[in-house]
Amino acid sequence: MERLVTSLFLIFVGGGLLVLSRGFWRDGELPAGTSAFKAWRPTRADNPLAFHVFLSLYAGGGGVLLAWGLLALLGLAPALALH
Repeated sequence: MERLVTSLFLIFVGGGLLVLSRGFWRDGELPAGTSAFKAWRPTRADNPLAFHVFLSLYAGGGGVLLAWGLLALLGLAPALALH
């Protein structure tokens, strides 16, 4: 049961990050942290290097979490340890 719950959690979070990154790609703007209490949102037009770096972090993290969740569901990877 623990394997199923943690696998579904990983799949949900990974899929959510992939959906978010698709929306960021479509909009051309994404949140990338704060700078002096103000949100920093690089855009594709103003700062393309930062936009693509952070977009690849969002998409790569989502893909890794999704793959880990699927592999854990099949029993090929360790599940998250719940304590």
